[in-house]
Amino acid sequence: KNLNLSTDGCCDYHRNDTHATVSAIDREQDKVLYFSNVTKNGGKRTGNFKGGSNMMESQGINDILNQIHKDDRNINSLTHDNDNETDSLMKKDEKFKNAKVMLDPRHAVSSIRKAINKTIEEGNIMMNN
Repeated sequence: KNLNLSTDGCCDYHRNDTHATVSAIDREQDKVLYFSNVTKNGGKRTGNFKGGSNMMESQGINDILNQIHKDDRNINSLTHDNDNETDSLMKKDEKFKNAKVMLDPRHAVSSIRKAINKTIEEGNIMMNN
């Protein structure tokens, strides 16, 4: 069966994270099917990730895509929160490149709001008061 997944990650801090857990939830069963624990290397801590904290969720998504490959499953759709790399990871993957990739509703509205506010601030839209 093709998967319809929603993904999200949670980190231990909002800045300079050291740990993140990324989950992939089957939207039809409402169950976590895949997850990845990402730990950043640093100090005395041995982790499985080298890079910036803002890329930890993307690393977790990459790990999950690898797990799905190992299970020989396919993705019909994937909903995410607009993290750094999910779109490009899906497009670069030969098996998953045709899957429908969507933003979750809350993040989609937030992105639209930011774009509108930026357009207003730049004076590219007329607002009637």
